[in-house]
Parts: sequence; structure tokens; C-alpha cells
Amino acid sequence: LKEAIEDSKIKMPQGVYKNEFIRKQETTKASNFVLLSGNCKYDLKNNILLDMTSQILDLVYTAKVREDEGGTYGVYVGNQLIKYPKEKAIIQIIFDTAPEKREKLMKIIFAELENITKIGPSEVDLNKVKEFMLKKHTENLKENRYWLNSIDEYLFTGMNPIKDFAQVVSSITIKDIQKFADDLFKQKNEIEVSMISPE
Repeated sequence: LKEAIEDSKIKMPQGVYKNEFIRKQETTKASNFVLLSGNCKYDLKNNILLDMTSQILDLVYTAKVREDEGGTYGVYVGNQLIKYPKEKAIIQIIFDTAPEKREKLMKIIFAELENITKIGPSEVDLNKVKEFMLKKHTENLKENRYWLNSIDEYLFTGMNPIKDFAQVVSSITIKDIQKFADDLFKQKNEIEVSMISPE
């Protein structure tokens, strides 16, 4: 029995949307949220590419935004590949900073998004992410929860997240990441929201 998926018609905004607003907060800060989305085929390789792209951005932002600039405790980079009602990829970037540093850090955030679409990741970052994913996968294979979630995925979407996982991860190149990021970000669906404490 295959269930029909109902489209609730709640659509993610398309195009570029920016909203900055002032709100009194307990701690003086600027809370920033960036969401990038686009059409993306739902399959194992794209799921891995999306996850790798997010992890690479996390490494880059940790180095350039947190360590070099001292601008935040950390930048959260999350992702999701969606099957229903329409196949889409989403990357979220969230961080807090001092209001006076917000503009400079936002420039770094978007400069690094552009950088990954033009030249891709560094070999060091790509290898670090591969090593982590393969190690984590080996550990996950010992967990019942991982197998149950993988069976659910296979029955619900038809994608087998275990078969060929290690081979696909190992095969990913700098060019693969660069092309994936470019294909996603050139769709120009960007939501940027900043909640800023008053001066």
C-alpha cells in the first residue's frame, strides 16, 4: 500500500528575500539566519553531496568567521534533502554576533558561498569530511536505529542510504562539490533574516 502525498501548498519563498529588524534582546546581539534552497534530484549521491557541502562550509566558517574574526561562538550549517511534495535541497546558516560585526561577517558568509561555487573546497577540507563520514558510517552500521531509519527511508522514498554509501563518498571530487554548489546556489533562492538589538 503506497500512500498518496498531499501537497499543503505552503511554498518556500523563491528569489532573494532580505529582512532586517530591530528587537530588544536580553543580550545585545545580531541573530542571523540564511537559507538557500533549490530544486535537486532526490538520490544518494545528491544527499551525500549536500551533506559534504554543509560540512565543508562549517569548517570554512569556523576558521574564517569564528577563529580569524572572533566574530561568533560558532556558525551552524544545516541541510536537508526533501523528496515530497517536490524534490528540493536546503542549506541553513545560523549565527549570532555583535551588531557592529554583522555586516562584515555576512560578507564573509556570502563570499565563501561564492568561493565554493567557483573553485570548490580545499583538498584538505574535502578529505577531512570524507574521513569523518566514512568513520561515522562504520560506527552507524553497528546501531539498530541506523538500520531502522535506513529501512524506513528505503520503503518511503525508494532510496537505499546504506548500499554504495562508502563507494560514493570515496568517489566525490572537488569538482563534484563545486558543480553541486553552483547548480544549487545559482537558482538564487536566498532568504536572509537578521534580528538586531537596538543601539
